[in-house]
Amino acid sequence: MTMLKIQTKTLILTLVFLFLLPIATMGSGLVPCTDNCTIEQLFDLPNIVIDFVIDNIVPGIVMIGIGWAAVIMMTSAGDPAKFQQAKRTITYIAVGLIVISLSWTLVQWFITAIGGNPSTIFP
Repeated sequence: MTMLKIQTKTLILTLVFLFLLPIATMGSGLVPCTDNCTIEQLFDLPNIVIDFVIDNIVPGIVMIGIGWAAVIMMTSAGDPAKFQQAKRTITYIAVGLIVISLSWTLVQWFITAIGGNPSTIFP
């Protein structure tokens, strides 16, 4: 690995850490109970984790990814390969967001189709 690649990876990890650390420490935490946990609160935990990731982590990663692609685009200096790489990165990010959104919607539709109520399962 060249020194530039190592420095670039270190910079990216530092930025991710600096952006995600304040987000990760917000709120009351991921565990829904304090002293005596019930089984219902245990079943709420996956929903809380999924909501936390979708609402807090994903937007930060998307912004960093789009910013990185924009930097590559601006520094391509007329190199069509680098410009196409940046465009592909933005396209992959957009497709990833669509997949995340559709998967959550498909789960809720499936629960409704089998006779469940998604609002009681996912409060």
